[in-house]
Amino acid sequence: MSQPTDNVILQIQLRNLAVGVRAIAIVISLFFGYLNINTSLKIHLFASTFRDMLGNRPLPSLTGFIANNQDWLPLVAIALPLIAIGSAIFIKNHRRALLGVAVSLFLILLQFYLTVSGLYAPLMDTMQHLHGA
Repeated sequence: MSQPTDNVILQIQLRNLAVGVRAIAIVISLFFGYLNINTSLKIHLFASTFRDMLGNRPLPSLTGFIANNQDWLPLVAIALPLIAIGSAIFIKNHRRALLGVAVSLFLILLQFYLTVSGLYAPLMDTMQHLHGA
């Protein structure tokens, strides 16, 4: 049996590193995906609170968009981590797989940020009116 060359050992080490990075990327995507899904599933509670609290006052535009699209935002929130996992598992090219996970993670974080910002905008607006600012 011949000894493996340095090139083969290096390739094995790089492959193991790439698999580890993919695993870490999946865990990060699942963590933020959970936060995004949980927030998206609570939109209807916020929307009903806005109707009760604000009466006829108009909602901020981002909040109105989120409240009007509360049916499909959780579906997007569920699909994005699945796309990240699928990219990490089924794409053979390491660079493309990590790019797929990175794009999915970016979209997860973007949706989470926009959802949280939109849901808290009426609260911040109400607080400003209470303090007379």
